[in-house]
Amino acid sequence: MKKIEMPACVIMAGGIGRRLGAITKKTPKPIININGKPFLYYLLIKLKKAGFKKFLFLLSYKNKKITNFLFEFNKTNKINYQIFLDKKKNQGTFRSLYSIYNQLDSKFFYTNADELPSFNIKKAYEKFLKFNSNLFLCLLSSSEGYLEISKDKLKLHTESKKKKYKECGFKFIKKKIIKNKFNSNFKLEEALITNKILKKTKYVVLSKPPYCVDNTWQLKRTKKFLVNDEK
Repeated sequence: MKKIEMPACVIMAGGIGRRLGAITKKTPKPIININGKPFLYYLLIKLKKAGFKKFLFLLSYKNKKITNFLFEFNKTNKINYQIFLDKKKNQGTFRSLYSIYNQLDSKFFYTNADELPSFNIKKAYEKFLKFNSNLFLCLLSSSEGYLEISKDKLKLHTESKKKKYKECGFKFIKKKIIKNKFNSNFKLEEALITNKILKKTKYVVLSKPPYCVDNTWQLKRTKKFLVNDEK
């Protein structure tokens, strides 16, 4: 069987992290200390183990600190990476991604820098390729969800009684579906998750939320998980 090469991995790492209060006043969220190591360290190690070799980082808030971390990380954990700085404030994740359109591969993996994948990334990519999908999403069941599943197809939730789902940050994306620039400061999800694109979208439903550092409660949960994971 032909070995599957993982595509480039795009990591969005520009958020301020206001929900963490004083913790992110001097330190950007992706490199806050988790059990003696920056959170981004754990994410990159996990992504490397999954087979990713090329990384593109989109930075903004306190970007020099993340840049310095990557320089040090690369000394002992060699990665092929590029750094792109957001030149406009509050332009949204879609515009940030669109700003590096020419540097993107035809297919790529997208993740936020504040959460750890909790699914089999290689199998997800194989499914993405097998069905020639435009988009692959990771879903969570949620009463506040905006998606529903009907006959293994995704569509925007209607007033039906079907179970609702929301997506978390992990996505495989075909570059061609972001070729049209939007005028608004869209979140990437708002730009991509339309009924037209969902027709060629595959997915996996996660049994539990990913471990992340989005707020103080999630930070405690993630610290506990990583302590046990390293034993």
